[in-house]
Amino acid sequence: PFDIESGEAMAQSVAADGIHGIGVKLINGVEVDLSNVEVVGDFTGSQMAAVDVDAPVGLIDHVGEGEVNVPFAARTVVVEGALPFTSTLTGALPAGMNFDEVTGVLSGTPTVSGEFIFKITATDGVNPEVSKNYTLRVAAEGEALPPESLVDTAVSPPGSGSTTGDGGFAPGTDVTVTATAAVGFHFVNWTDNGKVVSNTASHTFAIDVNHSLIANFSDLPQWNIATNRAPTEGGDTSGGGLLDDGSSTTVVASPNAGYSFVNWTEGGIAVSTSASYTFTATADRILVANFIVTPTFSVGVSASPVTSGTANGGGNFPSGTEVTVVATVQPGFVFAGWISGSTKVSNSASYTFTVTSNKTLVANFVAAGAPKSIGTSANPVAGGMVNGNGTYLTGVIATVVATSNPGYAFSKWEDGGTTVSTSPNYSFTVTGNRNLVARFNESFVVTAGSVPAIGGTTEVDSLSYKTDEKARVRAFPEDGWSFENWTENGTVVSTDSTYDFNVTGNRTLAAHFTWDAGVTITTTSSTAIGGTTSGDGPYSNGDSVDVLATPEVGYAFVNWTEDGTEVSTDEDYLFTAAANRRLVAHFAPYLTIVASASPAEYGVVTGDGLYISGDTASLTATANPGYVFQGWTDNGTLLSSVGSFDLTVTETRLLVAHFVMADMPTPIEILPTITPGVAFTMEWSMVPPGWILEESPDLAPDSWRNSTRPDAPHDGLHHVEVMDPTPTKLFFRLRKP
Repeated sequence: PFDIESGEAMAQSVAADGIHGIGVKLINGVEVDLSNVEVVGDFTGSQMAAVDVDAPVGLIDHVGEGEVNVPFAARTVVVEGALPFTSTLTGALPAGMNFDEVTGVLSGTPTVSGEFIFKITATDGVNPEVSKNYTLRVAAEGEALPPESLVDTAVSPPGSGSTTGDGGFAPGTDVTVTATAAVGFHFVNWTDNGKVVSNTASHTFAIDVNHSLIANFSDLPQWNIATNRAPTEGGDTSGGGLLDDGSSTTVVASPNAGYSFVNWTEGGIAVSTSASYTFTATADRILVANFIVTPTFSVGVSASPVTSGTANGGGNFPSGTEVTVVATVQPGFVFAGWISGSTKVSNSASYTFTVTSNKTLVANFVAAGAPKSIGTSANPVAGGMVNGNGTYLTGVIATVVATSNPGYAFSKWEDGGTTVSTSPNYSFTVTGNRNLVARFNESFVVTAGSVPAIGGTTEVDSLSYKTDEKARVRAFPEDGWSFENWTENGTVVSTDSTYDFNVTGNRTLAAHFTWDAGVTITTTSSTAIGGTTSGDGPYSNGDSVDVLATPEVGYAFVNWTEDGTEVSTDEDYLFTAAANRRLVAHFAPYLTIVASASPAEYGVVTGDGLYISGDTASLTATANPGYVFQGWTDNGTLLSSVGSFDLTVTETRLLVAHFVMADMPTPIEILPTITPGVAFTMEWSMVPPGWILEESPDLAPDSWRNSTRPDAPHDGLHHVEVMDPTPTKLFFRLRKP
């Protein structure tokens, strides 16, 4: 049984009886039990021939097999071209079989079994004749032939030579076919279904299936292409040989270790500087591949400061060698980049480059935990907004974000005129002060897609637009489909197949089509970026539908909605097709919570990672033996004195857990906002039992005062009032009496 709409056979499996089908299938709207349907019947095989009716006469590949006293399915062996043909047969047919030289049909009822090899030649009287060897296997009455594969051969052009090796062979047998050129011709190659399989006249291969091989000959003049090398120890050459006039050939020079290829010369004259030299053979040629000793260059590597890390990978290398140098950081430091002279050449600790000259590379490191300034700006200012500037500690991951204003598109991030990222969200490890510039261009892009893709096509009248420029998109349904509407991020914006609008920003539109003969499921994303969807298309009532939402990197799937109502929170949403449905997948960006220990070797932190806005990040700081946790800070501002606390995620945060030695705490640097002329008040609650708060080394004794609340735990909740309006940075030291 088959599907009327597609013509597809619907029975995909055969039952154990070898006759009936398996299972129940919905065919043309009706459930059919295939166990009651005979899906396999008798057959005699088939023959396919591709014919150009305007071409000369041709011959089919194989004639098939027969059985004694069983009528042979008449086979048209000669394929008529544009003109009438005549044909002949040489060799032996089995008794009872006949070849009609007028119609080119092989027919009859064989009365003897065996293997019969014969040749059929045909001509239309104008074009060259064609001929081919055939093997006909006939089984004894009521018996099956053993498994064999046939080999038939022919020559091209006709009359250019002869071949041997035809016949039937057991699978896996090594078969040898031999081509012999006629006077005035020379052998070129063996081809099988148009593909060259051997350039040797005697071709041996393991038989697997039936093969129709053609031995190709040529009567063109031949030229000898010879290759040499200088010096001989410089390398090797390949290619050339005896070639037909006008044929294309390629000679290849391969230098040995320590040598480089220079050029190909002929009679001392350079003819190519490419190691792979391709040309047309028109005369005998002697080509020389010239090599020279490859110059060696020095690559020196070092670390700065020398105690902060190591640098490896230097040495002496032949020119053109690809070299990788590696910087390894010591605890308490951060890799800051590879420097050559005064130029930074890489921000990656593993730097790969091609050696072309002597080079001295310095792996630069900086101490971890040092505050650095990251500045951001937009160019032009009207192009967009930038975020992420501020003070960061070396070693943390900073992210700067560029957001285009209407009428502009983000182009790239630059640092000192050098492009460092083409992504509007640029993340990097802080190693020093940086001034990053986000560049914007006035350019908007309108894209139009089809949902489902097979339902129709779309057209946009321009590649880009400026603000308030008019745009036009058009939708064209395929046969059997109807246009429904245009949507943007799941919202209908037009029900006209031709949609005109003024451009105010980038737009991603979807033309929705419905299948006239069934149910249409469409899927879209709620935002232009964030993720993709699949599984939409035409379905029949009762079909199982599986739609999939795939988040982009940096985003998470939230839910599927239909007409604004949530229908599933599974990325892989399964349901049964019963009506047209338009499903919208919602995605949300991840926010990064970065947590680090300071110093890194004093303790460990957990709970950082990627979150969606509104999630709770449970952060924990655990001191290593011999150390004490002091507190959490965010960009220098105290957040908590408790080692474990929950943080509601609303934005990207850079948190630092501070630790000190158990018997000698180190100061925590606090960066409050101080307004000149206004006293600053700070509550300090991180004093452990038995410790006291000393004066700030940065402040004069009379510029601040310290009072202790009587109800505070331990040594009290210290209230520090700074009288001096000028300081912009304070830090305090704890001491155990």
